[in-house]
Amino acid sequence: PGITVNAAGGDTSESGGIVTFSIVLNSPPGGDVTIGLSSNDTTEGTIALSSVTFTPANWNALQTVTITGVDDAVLDGNQPYLIITDPAVSTDADYSGLDSINVSLRNIDNDTSGISVTEISGNTAEGSEKAYFTIVLNAAPSNDVTIDLSSSDTTEGTINPSAVTFTSADWSSPQTITVTGVDDAIEDGNQPYTIITNAASSSDMSYNGVDPDNIILINIDNDSAGITVSPVAGLITSEEGAEEGFSVVLNSAPTGYVTISLSSSDTTEGTISPSSVTFTTVNWASQQTITISGVDDADQDGNQLFSIVLDPATSSDPDYNGLDPIDVIVTNNDNETPGFSITPSSSNKNQLITSEGGIEATFSIVLNSAPGSDVTLPLSVSDSTEGSINKTSLTFTIYNWNAPQTVLVSGLDDP
Repeated sequence: PGITVNAAGGDTSESGGIVTFSIVLNSPPGGDVTIGLSSNDTTEGTIALSSVTFTPANWNALQTVTITGVDDAVLDGNQPYLIITDPAVSTDADYSGLDSINVSLRNIDNDTSGISVTEISGNTAEGSEKAYFTIVLNAAPSNDVTIDLSSSDTTEGTINPSAVTFTSADWSSPQTITVTGVDDAIEDGNQPYTIITNAASSSDMSYNGVDPDNIILINIDNDSAGITVSPVAGLITSEEGAEEGFSVVLNSAPTGYVTISLSSSDTTEGTISPSSVTFTTVNWASQQTITISGVDDADQDGNQLFSIVLDPATSSDPDYNGLDPIDVIVTNNDNETPGFSITPSSSNKNQLITSEGGIEATFSIVLNSAPGSDVTLPLSVSDSTEGSINKTSLTFTIYNWNAPQTVLVSGLDDP
């Protein structure tokens, strides 16, 4: 009697590689023979069968056992382990307790030390726009791993945090680094800079000194020659003297004086003070205020729009010289009282004349100022036996209030 174990050919691997070996009896048994199977390290390899059984009928048929490598996240190298064949259990005294050889194997490690840095989410910008990237270890370390980070130019971008530490517990959890663009007042264009990921520090020699990739990015410049005027619309003065104001400021530092002249498009509706503003390399970021004063007139002319005209800038700085800021739209509210104006169309301004012979007359009606909503004026004749009119009412809207509407008066013949 005897048990033959045909050794496995090759090794298992953490990436799922398998090997097989076979078992067969050397002679027919007097009863069933069962051989238990187990792995001495199930963290490295497992077997598909926990036992094989031979009978007097199949004793010489090879039985194949499959071993599968088990993956782990530990950088532990190629690990040896055994498939243990237990002493046989049988009613045949020659086979009972017979012990066959164990199977020696290695599980090939697929873990390598390394530090992965993801691609940056984008560029930063001087308006504090942020970008992000992550750092993570490729395999579990035996001790803490610390990576210091820094910016090659803190006038363009800063980072948070300035260091990350991974442990054997959280090594596979990516840690996020936030990069924030730094603003300046200089029109310096888009500036490249680097986030430096320094070589790792660890008592785990597999990681100590491993230098991850740096991150190269650009801080987008938000400075350009420009003139900001605010507000540019919605300003309301009045003929009663109500004033409004707006401000002017440069968007970036100039290299010389910048002067902007201002004027009113209609000085019968509004005037300004001052009539010019000058910015320097020192006060360019300080808003200068322009005051607009409403001008009164005796006309029932309604609310009038006019503009404050800002001329193109004059400067020794070529980026600012000739730069034309936006004009400001202003409404000067009328202070004349609302009412109707009736205009007879005959030479006699106080009386219209019709006749029973068919002479007709006309007059027109118009509002003196714009209404807030429709205005309807009913019309009637005091003596319908003497005259008639072609309209019984007139309606004025916010759109046609200043358009005269004409009424025709016809004389009537009596019997």
